[in-house]
Amino acid sequence: MEQKFSTTRKGYSPDEVDLYIYELEEVIKSYKDKDLAIKNAILNAQIAADNIIKNAEVEADTYKKEAVTRLELIQDSIKIQRAKFEEFEYDYNALVNKYLKVISESEFTIINNKIDSLENYISSLSNDKNITTPTINIKKSSIEE
Repeated sequence: MEQKFSTTRKGYSPDEVDLYIYELEEVIKSYKDKDLAIKNAILNAQIAADNIIKNAEVEADTYKKEAVTRLELIQDSIKIQRAKFEEFEYDYNALVNKYLKVISESEFTIINNKIDSLENYISSLSNDKNITTPTINIKKSSIEE
């Protein structure tokens, strides 16, 4: 900002100089006010950013704790279900073993031979008019009851 002053006998006009200095002071004050406003805006923005980060960290920590709690509940539920399954498996096998009769291969062979004998006898009956009672020894095998 350039200013020209009129001259008086002893130099520049004091009123004009004073007015110019006053105007300069006002311009400087305006710049200082703007500078202060900018500094305050930057400070407020920094505070707001810090608060946003802090709140985000708190919220993330809350979500993490909630997720860990849910995960622990799921893990506990899996353990419970596994124990129930193992108990079911044990009970099932015990029940099946209680009622299941184990038949060995030799017992199947004996039964199959007796069926063959019966089949042959019935076949011979159809060929022979003299019906005689066959002798079939049916004894209790080693099948568990």
